[in-house]
Amino acid sequence: MLGVSLDSTPDLGNQVSLQDNLDQDCAESGLEAVIGDLLLQTVSDDEDEKATDERFYELELNLQRAVQDVNCDLKVFGKSIEARLEEATAQVAPVVETIAALQQENLSLRIQQEKLVRQVMALCDTLGLPEPKLTQEQNVDPANSNPSDGEVNPVLHSPTFAAVCHACGSVSRKNSMVDNTSRSSSRTSALEHRQAERSELMRAQTLPKTSAAQARKAMIEKLENTGAITQVNKVQRSTSFGVPNANSIKQMLLDWCRSKTHSYENVDIQNFSSSWSNGMAFCALVHNFFPEAFDYSSLSPANRRQNFEVAFSTAEANANCMPLLEVEDMMIMGKKPDSKCVFTYVQSLVNHLRKHEMMIARAQQTSDF
Repeated sequence: MLGVSLDSTPDLGNQVSLQDNLDQDCAESGLEAVIGDLLLQTVSDDEDEKATDERFYELELNLQRAVQDVNCDLKVFGKSIEARLEEATAQVAPVVETIAALQQENLSLRIQQEKLVRQVMALCDTLGLPEPKLTQEQNVDPANSNPSDGEVNPVLHSPTFAAVCHACGSVSRKNSMVDNTSRSSSRTSALEHRQAERSELMRAQTLPKTSAAQARKAMIEKLENTGAITQVNKVQRSTSFGVPNANSIKQMLLDWCRSKTHSYENVDIQNFSSSWSNGMAFCALVHNFFPEAFDYSSLSPANRRQNFEVAFSTAEANANCMPLLEVEDMMIMGKKPDSKCVFTYVQSLVNHLRKHEMMIARAQQTSDF
């Protein structure tokens, strides 16, 4: 009977011998060397990956640092630009304010210029002068002008200045003509008077002594009569030739204004100064022609500014009479305004009111027919 081994544990000696046999077979076949090379290659690849990762990490750190430096530089540059902009704004702000002020002043001067033109036109219309021709401003080429030539170019003025000069020149020429006419007439009359005296004296000297007294008496009577006739002729000549003196014109204007305002309260027109200082005379004169324009009873001599504004604005709106007087000027002049200014405006106002009165009369005549 065959013997069976009942021991379940393997034989350790046989296993060791089997392993040794396998190692020996692998060494003989070169497999061990191949595995060793593979292991060495794997280790070198891991080291290369680690080195690459380290280089990438360092590069990323360098990039982050560079970006941070650029951000810091940009922040510093932005702050410096803001500071410079603030400095430039602070330097430019006064220039901007000055330009705005100059523009506003230019606008106000242009308004005053237009107002002055209207006043000059109204003054020319009042004095019966031809309308002044407004000169156009010429363009001057700075390249053609040479200050070293020794010649001074004339200064170009605005149309308003030309209009004012033209009107003032016309008025002065007219006044000089009136003055020259009056002076020549007075000199002629004085010369005639002296010649008459000399002829009478020569005649008295040639007469006998008995009739000398009678001759002197007759000469005195004749001279007195001649003086009276000369005065009458002067008055008639001044009115007949249409060149009345200033006093007669002022007196006629005062009489006409008194006739239109005699029924109004707080109005006593005696001159061209204090009688118009509170504005009530202007209001009464305008209200006489335009009674529906405003309520005269609501006005008071104490409210001078309101009176001037009401009178001037109503005259301009209804009678087309330009305000040659300014409210502020009348307020500044007080109780004794300049008689020449008041006379000029009153003369213009009277002319416009008379034109309005004539237009109404013509309209009534037309409607009657």
